[in-house]
Amino acid sequence: MSEAQVLEILHRASTNDAFSKQLFDNFEDALKKNGYALSPSEMAELEKRLSGDPPAPPAMPTAAA
Repeated sequence: MSEAQVLEILHRASTNDAFSKQLFDNFEDALKKNGYALSPSEMAELEKRLSGDPPAPPAMPTAAA
């Protein structure tokens, strides 16, 4: 899944009440019915972003010894 597709789904969910309701009623089925084919890991990432969880901070580089 491209970042553009994620942004499209996020935008659609925030502006289309019917689509948003479908996502919250049955997330996986709503994506499939609306033509989105996502892997399980992509669906998990999208669901996390839709839930409003903040993204994980970037990993801190370790100091060279």
